[in-house]
Amino acid sequence: MEIQREFTWPERASRQWQLLNDFQRDFPLCAEPYAELARQMGGIGEEEILSQLKDWSQTGVLSRVGAVFRPQALGPSTLAAVKVCPPRLDEVAQFINSFSEVNHNYQREADLNLWFVVTAPTEERLQEVLLSIGEKAGFPVQDCRLLYEFRIDLGFSLMEEEPQADFNEQQAQGPAQLSDRQRQICRLLEEGLPLVTRPFDPWAKSLDLTTEELIQEIQTLVEQKIIRRFGLVLRHRPMGYQHNAMTVFRVPQERVLEVGRGLTCYPFVTLCYERNSSPVWPFNLYCMIHGKSRDEVESQIARVREELSLGEFPHEVLFSTKAFKQRGARYLSGRRRSEDEVQAILLNRLQQGIEVVNRPFQKLSLELGLSEEEICQRLQRMRESGLLTRFGPMYNIEKMGGAFSLVAMEVPAERWDEVLQKVNAFPEVAHNYEREHRLNMWFVLAALPAEEKESLLRQIETATGLKTYDMPKLKEFYLNLQLESGERT
Repeated sequence: MEIQREFTWPERASRQWQLLNDFQRDFPLCAEPYAELARQMGGIGEEEILSQLKDWSQTGVLSRVGAVFRPQALGPSTLAAVKVCPPRLDEVAQFINSFSEVNHNYQREADLNLWFVVTAPTEERLQEVLLSIGEKAGFPVQDCRLLYEFRIDLGFSLMEEEPQADFNEQQAQGPAQLSDRQRQICRLLEEGLPLVTRPFDPWAKSLDLTTEELIQEIQTLVEQKIIRRFGLVLRHRPMGYQHNAMTVFRVPQERVLEVGRGLTCYPFVTLCYERNSSPVWPFNLYCMIHGKSRDEVESQIARVREELSLGEFPHEVLFSTKAFKQRGARYLSGRRRSEDEVQAILLNRLQQGIEVVNRPFQKLSLELGLSEEEICQRLQRMRESGLLTRFGPMYNIEKMGGAFSLVAMEVPAERWDEVLQKVNAFPEVAHNYEREHRLNMWFVLAALPAEEKESLLRQIETATGLKTYDMPKLKEFYLNLQLESGERT
């Protein structure tokens, strides 16, 4: 969002400061949340609350009002890095930004100079994105997976001299099991809550729920810790925190918990977590520090290293020098696809076969942002329109004890329609084409069991009065029929 005017820092303990600091979490989940905010703050009206939030949105300070999900709750995610030669930095960064799965992308002062976050509906899609970026950069992407959380997504505290009281230390978790309805709600929440008096009403209507039912569903997601916090989501740069450094340490495994817990005691450490290391990138403990000047951040890093006796651990300080992209994660929404694109993806994916599992359309549902019920409805419409002749398995008749054979006949032009009708009357005939040759009718005959094939050929000859030329398969080199629909995605 373009910043239209500068952010004016509110005085400590003022109503604006209270709104900005306190309601990054514990935002009221009710039909008229902004009116409830006004009531809780006392002496301020709902219109003033909405006006202030809209102003912060215009200055770029407020990213959105809404949910911050537990990392990987809606799908896999990773912090990734790649080495790019300086002349190609902007080119590769723009390529990375083109993926809707990328939500943060920064240039940092390190040999691995582009760092980005990828969130995807499936592990397969995440790997596709990383592979594409590595090919573009000409350097393997370093995939730094989250292993252990010390502090993540608990807001941006304005209490500069006081340690944060809310910790969320835990082992990294995988995707949550969500119902179709929960997934639809999460997709809406990714976009942020509208700044209107009754923001939940249009969402509830689109989901065929009452507002109270929708709010209860959201409250359940909070209680299940799928939503880490619900409230104001801020951007640090427009607030004056123009400098940030990702400081990484190589800490022996037996010391990781001790050092990670020590780092979270400092109020200026906004993020802290353990990630996997590699021979190329041997660091495993990360902390993020934001400040209003580079000197301030460097001083804080030096203080942490001295007070926690971290001098023995190899470390690097990666200041960000350019933000190429910064927005909330989009696990479920991403780029809006047209109806034709959705249809093309469905046709292409389903020709590859579906998993024999209880929910065969679940992965497609995640990728397309459609419910499984919607996918079934679309397939039914494609059958009714004739786009799909059928939907189901293709059998290997030979494994079943049967036989396929390609058969040709020489049919006089004046008898074509008559012979065509007689041949097609046999249910064992699968395909039948006219081709430019003396042998002008070609059809596939399927016999089960295989011994019946000769009898079927004789029956066709008797019915038509014409000779059949049987060309059974001797050796299979390649067999695949998959028609690419639409543009590759």
